[in-house]
Amino acid sequence: MFHGNLRHTGLSPYHTKGNVGVLAWRCTLSGAVISSPSIGPDGVIYVGTFRGFVYAIWPNGTVKWRFPTGEPIISSPLIGPDGTVYIGSFDDNLYAIGPDGTLKWKYSTEDDVRSPPVLYQDRIYFGSNDRKVYVLSTDGELIWDFDIRGIVTSSPAVFSDGKGVHIYVTSWNGKLYSLKDDGTYEWAFSTNGIILASPAVDENGIIYVASMDNSLYAINPDGTEKWKYTVGARVESSPAIGPNGTIYFGAGDCYLYAVNPDGTMKWRYKTEDAVVSSPAVSFEGTVYVGSWDGYLYAINPNGTLKWKYKTDGAVRSSPAIAPNGTVYVGSDDGYLYAFEGTTLKPPHPPTNLTATEGDGYLLLRWSAPADDGGAPITAYKIYRGEAPGGETLLAEVGDNVTLYNDTDVSNGRRYYYRVSAVNEIGEGEPSEEVNATPAGVPSAPRNLTAVVGDGTVNLTWEAPEDDGGAEVVAYRVYRDGEFVARVEVMWYRDEGLENGRGYYYQVSAVNRMGEGELSEGVNATPIGPPSAPRNVQAVQEKDGILLTWDPPEDDGGSQITLYKILRDGAYYAAVPGNTTEFLDENVSAGRTYRYSVKAVNDAGMSELSSEVLVEVREEEEKSSFLPLLVAVAIALAVALVVSYLAVMKKMSEIEE
Repeated sequence: MFHGNLRHTGLSPYHTKGNVGVLAWRCTLSGAVISSPSIGPDGVIYVGTFRGFVYAIWPNGTVKWRFPTGEPIISSPLIGPDGTVYIGSFDDNLYAIGPDGTLKWKYSTEDDVRSPPVLYQDRIYFGSNDRKVYVLSTDGELIWDFDIRGIVTSSPAVFSDGKGVHIYVTSWNGKLYSLKDDGTYEWAFSTNGIILASPAVDENGIIYVASMDNSLYAINPDGTEKWKYTVGARVESSPAIGPNGTIYFGAGDCYLYAVNPDGTMKWRYKTEDAVVSSPAVSFEGTVYVGSWDGYLYAINPNGTLKWKYKTDGAVRSSPAIAPNGTVYVGSDDGYLYAFEGTTLKPPHPPTNLTATEGDGYLLLRWSAPADDGGAPITAYKIYRGEAPGGETLLAEVGDNVTLYNDTDVSNGRRYYYRVSAVNEIGEGEPSEEVNATPAGVPSAPRNLTAVVGDGTVNLTWEAPEDDGGAEVVAYRVYRDGEFVARVEVMWYRDEGLENGRGYYYQVSAVNRMGEGELSEGVNATPIGPPSAPRNVQAVQEKDGILLTWDPPEDDGGSQITLYKILRDGAYYAAVPGNTTEFLDENVSAGRTYRYSVKAVNDAGMSELSSEVLVEVREEEEKSSFLPLLVAVAIALAVALVVSYLAVMKKMSEIEE
């Protein structure tokens, strides 16, 4: 179909980014090729020649068949869904040719058929130099015609706006007509020159039409003028509408024009002769157009030259774009040219997808696909699920982004991910699946306690309240702020410590994410039993045996609370820890006693001190009557003195 679709936008759904203007082949045809080629669903190219032949050409450039009409053909073919080729000829007929190159039917008008036909809902629309617009069934039967009162060489455009179907057609009488699909007249818009070009309709129903009064018109759906853009020469080229709404057309002043949707010029590109070819626009926005200078031009969306190719004749044919990006165009030199494209595909899957686990997040990283499908990557899509193969779309990031931080996750829950790449063709297959479980470090262990021993501290604790979403695999023990041990149980015995010295302990938990916070600390001072008391001595006193000793050289890190006295190897008595003597009054004369002492603290008892022996002497046992005798003697002496003094006082009184 001329200009690719019913609205004649000239915008192809296919990419040509891989097309750099390399000639794949050229096929010799009979006569100048003014007709614009059309491409069938099987890739076969159809085109007419000025010598009256319709050609079917295989994608490799060989002729499949040709069909003669006997008169020149400048009309572009229409390919029906069943492969039927519809095309007009200067012999006044519209032809229906089967896919095998045989005639199915022809419909005769009263003059040349230069108008490229279009097909809409099993109806064929076209115009004729006999000043009529025709509507036929696909069997070649007339449904209706409309006398437009002017030669029609343009192709009708068909637009449905939800309220009805509108057929827009131009004429040499300088008018754009709007007809209903039943053949009734709606309105006409007049320009000041002949109109050879076909109208183009944008998605909003604005009709663009070029006139030989040197102007491009934008017409509202009600037939009123929206704006017009005037150039320096007549315009025969049919306008095309690019992906962003830019309107492209050529003019006799040798320029290809790009006009914004508001009617202002975007840019223009100068060729070496008049541009009557109608532009074709690829999906990515490259504009292809021919010129009387013999070149086919490929123009970038910004108006710069991508490439050009010189033929041996004027290029009045409008280019056609194949699904693989190959561009076909005819030339007055009698050749159909094919400029090789690269078949664009969706990208391959991204590679090296990894998921780094974090506290409340999973950081995804990946590498770009090994093959972008021939078109640049435009985006990446991230898919997530909670079961293998159950991923759904989570997010989309830009083409230059190869990481994504997923923060909408819960620690301890496993997630599955895939990533796909997107280019202008579409979305590729997803990457290999990865899974990960977000986690943080554990909270601090709880209820740390310390039990002291002789040069030891026994620590115990409970597991953290929160494991961070990952199993606790170890604990780290710290003494006075320094790491001392890693254990996999919830206890630790710290040995080789100095009794009596205070130590400060903390413990942390470790999972695969790392080490958590330190627990609350505990203080501990290890203690042991004291050493034995020293310098134990025993002395016989008048009241018994007095035992004395010195405190232990080492109190074991804990205050002495008690001394235990052993007599003859058996426990005998105890005294407080602040006392270092003991008087044994329960002794018998003539016996020998053995004494030793043990010191006691909170950790236990010391070893026995050295043993001392004491023999109680008998005379000292009898001397217990001496004090009584002394007392009696003293009492008698006192009595004598008192008596003497009394006698002396009495004698003195007598003498007086």
